Amino acid sequence: MEHVRASIDEKIVCVRAEAAVTEFSRQLEERGINISEFEKTIAETVDSILIFPESPGSFAELGYFSADISIAKKILVAVKQQHQSGSFLMLGPIRLISKNSIFGPIPIALGQIPETQMQVISERLIGESKRKRPYKRRFELKKWKDYSRQETLCILDEIVDLAEVITEPDLLQLVLDIFGYYDATQIRLQLALLTATDRVLRNDFGDIFARKRSNGLIGISNKMERLALCAKWHEFYQVHMPEALEELARL
Repeated sequence: MEHVRASIDEKIVCVRAEAAVTEFSRQLEERGINISEFEKTIAETVDSILIFPESPGSFAELGYFSADISIAKKILVAVKQQHQSGSFLMLGPIRLISKNSIFGPIPIALGQIPETQMQVISERLIGESKRKRPYKRRFELKKWKDYSRQETLCILDEIVDLAEVITEPDLLQLVLDIFGYYDATQIRLQLALLTATDRVLRNDFGDIFARKRSNGLIGISNKMERLALCAKWHEFYQVHMPEALEELARL
């Protein structure tokens, strides 16, 4: 994470999947969800995925992702020497991913001092992200279900950024009023992802969110209009829900 963050600007966001899972597990309403569904949501949302398989669980995850070509094509695998055995359970998924991945050939073999290969991994990930994905894309108003996972993530980030502080019921109502029907579980998954990337701050119960980083993933050209909207929303919460502001102030 440090190697990647040291080489890029804030428009490219890194997240450790385990951190996002931890954030999501704080949602009492979602405790029973299949964790593979969350992993798939993360995989569908991000531009690239870096996996260091070294346990039965991580190799099983590799096999799960290798079966989905849309996910496999954005995976980069780095494997320590001792895990490059002849086992099909280990090498089969890696070979399938290598066949479809934009980062091929893979895997990257990690030696006795893995840190020496981190720069190579960082450059390959960042280079592909900058080459394949332009920073700016036109935003169009559509139904929530018609947006991609990346687009809904950016919209949620922008809502919290504009509001500065917002409760989950208010956020869900806002999405419903503007974009129509939504999947609450998917929204909670993506809010956990934003929290894990340090873009959003949340309270212990996970039902109040606040802006943590102000560089929105969606740019709004009229800055005065943006500031006026932020001020109006903050004033509303000061009058009608001061306890939400007080709770976040204690974090």
